[in-house]
Amino acid sequence: MPQGFITTGHNILLKVSGEEVGAARSIVANQDFGVEGAYVIGSILPVENTPQKWTGNLELDKFFIKRDIQLLANVDTSSEGVLNISPVDIEIIEKDSGSTVMIMQGCTLHSTTVTITANAFVGERATFVPLRIVRNVIGKSILPPGV
Repeated sequence: MPQGFITTGHNILLKVSGEEVGAARSIVANQDFGVEGAYVIGSILPVENTPQKWTGNLELDKFFIKRDIQLLANVDTSSEGVLNISPVDIEIIEKDSGSTVMIMQGCTLHSTTVTITANAFVGERATFVPLRIVRNVIGKSILPPGV
């Protein structure tokens, strides 16, 4: 297997206006392309499947905002403070090469959950809705073009 075939060891950075304001321990990004079948009279099978509408969301686990930047970044995840939060870009950086793997742009906070457990770190989970997800090309196509 060639070196660098499997990507691991990423940093998840939260940025506002290009300024790093925090980080997260894990992220799950979901995309839905709203695929609908195109049907014709006389067949129960679609003749093609067509993406109609993109939506996405992402969940950050154990994220934090730097204390010294909280006011500058306008980040307040308590009650009406959410009305003042600037959109956040969430960038995933590959640790070894320093290259960007993926950027979730213009993320708006949707919901948060705080978990407080004895003898453990306080955990905060957040769900964001991004305007778009831009992903770097990963690997090569499994099938040759035209198959």
